[in-house]
Amino acid sequence: MQGSRTIFYDLDGAIGIRPDWPPPETIQSARVLYIDHLDAARSLRAARIARAADIPVFADAEYVSAPDFDELLSLVTHLILPAYFATRYTGCSDPQAAAAALWSADREAVVVTCGA
Repeated sequence: MQGSRTIFYDLDGAIGIRPDWPPPETIQSARVLYIDHLDAARSLRAARIARAADIPVFADAEYVSAPDFDELLSLVTHLILPAYFATRYTGCSDPQAAAAALWSADREAVVVTCGA
């Protein structure tokens, strides 16, 4: 099917990464940082480092995964959320309003997906 995406993953047996990984130099040498909702604490660390180095931060999130999730999203320059999460997170009744509520001057894109 054209225009769709599927991500398969299995967290069975996953132990996570060290809190100080990857090293700041690795993040600072990247052209873009991609994060998701699975480890918000480590993503927040990486996003802070990336933004301090003017590196764009892309995020694809599906649920609030940590108390400091709002701060994490504030560092994101390119935000992608499914409609069910975007509307719940913003309190808006439709995806278009949620996208508008998620927009900020620091963002380059807000995408709310409405696929099945």
